[in-house]
Amino acid sequence: MIEIIQTSNMYAGVVVCMQSTSIRIQATTRDHLQRLKKHSRESFDDVITRLLDATVDDEPLSEETLATIETSLKEYREGIYYTHEEILTELGVADEPAKGTSATKSTVISAKRPSRKSGTAETDAR
Repeated sequence: MIEIIQTSNMYAGVVVCMQSTSIRIQATTRDHLQRLKKHSRESFDDVITRLLDATVDDEPLSEETLATIETSLKEYREGIYYTHEEILTELGVADEPAKGTSATKSTVISAKRPSRKSGTAETDAR
């Protein structure tokens, strides 16, 4: 509800009356919210609103992005992916393969991994 008020010296002001409610939260949650305040006078309502606004994406994913995600999930389920160790090796930052890494599994994965350039399967002799 918004009320327009007029003071004795004829200056108009706006008073915003908001409904409020009480909620129960754990003391640790309250402490966490307190630490998230940008300044000491920021209200918990402002902190919660800021956090909620940051988590909501108003822009939906494009059809192309959704299709790419579906393709990636399908490839992952089929075992077509790079392991962490393979990425480190490819980037040249791995000293040696991690203990317990199976060369056979890596070769099988590499053999059916799609080429990043052409989109066709490539054989990778590692």
